[in-house]
Amino acid sequence: MAEKEDTSKGIVIGAIGGTVLGAAAIAALLAARPAAAAPSEEKLDYLIAAQEIMVGLLVEIKGGINQLLEKEELPTMPQVTKQVSLSYTVQPLETIKIAEPSPLTGKITSVAMHFPEGCNALVHVAFGHGEVWVAPSEIDTYISLNDAAPVFPTNEPIEKGEHLWAEIRNADGGNPHSIAVIATLMGVEV
Repeated sequence: MAEKEDTSKGIVIGAIGGTVLGAAAIAALLAARPAAAAPSEEKLDYLIAAQEIMVGLLVEIKGGINQLLEKEELPTMPQVTKQVSLSYTVQPLETIKIAEPSPLTGKITSVAMHFPEGCNALVHVAFGHGEVWVAPSEIDTYISLNDAAPVFPTNEPIEKGEHLWAEIRNADGGNPHSIAVIATLMGVEV
């Protein structure tokens, strides 16, 4: 009977090594803080690019884990990561609620909001799904910032097809504002 060669340690070491190199690259990118010096319009592009890099690293880690599971003849992980963008330019004194269906059943892992320069805490934003308020978590409360792009980590369960929504209120009587809300989801495509 032929013996099965044990390559699982090599796969794990390779996955860890790739992750460490990727994490070091992200740490260097974030430490340089190029978004801080960028014009307001470019900050969201930078943050989206940084998040896409992180999602790519997670995909690589998942691939390494799946290789290990296959080698050990165990079922692989079917989870995927997707982002749902809820972006809108609100006109002066306008309130809008925009929604998109969830493409996955799983968890909302983070919510990013972009408030460009000039919002001056006059634009109020909330994010949730179905009847649940996620960011902020208290019903009928909003986040109002200026020249900021906070990311709120969460672990909120979501079902495929359930509506993800953002409510945006522009209390600025003189200017429209382009607001972006990006939800990152991990789960399965049922």
